Amino acid sequence: MSNPNPKTEHLRTTRKPRARLDNPTVAMRMSGKTKSALERLAMSYGYLHGGKPWIAGLLAKIAEGELMVVPSPPPVTEEMTQEDKDWLNADLSRLGEYEPYDFGDVDPYTLGKPVVDGRIVD
Repeated sequence: MSNPNPKTEHLRTTRKPRARLDNPTVAMRMSGKTKSALERLAMSYGYLHGGKPWIAGLLAKIAEGELMVVPSPPPVTEEMTQEDKDWLNADLSRLGEYEPYDFGDVDPYTLGKPVVDGRIVD
């Protein structure tokens, strides 16, 4: 049977179907703001599915250890001292003009843990 409206014939050939992944479905409820933020993250890391931001791909990479979630710095609050606020807002571009901090006997790169044969020992 031919198409009764020939002007829509091209629609059948230009749209590519999304690849089916056959993974279990997980439903979540989140605000539009949260969804938009996650989609921006997915887009920034190139996690796309069918040309659209793919939140599930972003979450999969976090679960697989390819992306790491770290806490953001604390907000500047009134409980902070002026010294704390100055450190959070400091311009570190001229840090080389200051004397290095003396860590004493603690290696800051190993958080004070001993290093044996190039490996950190707990």
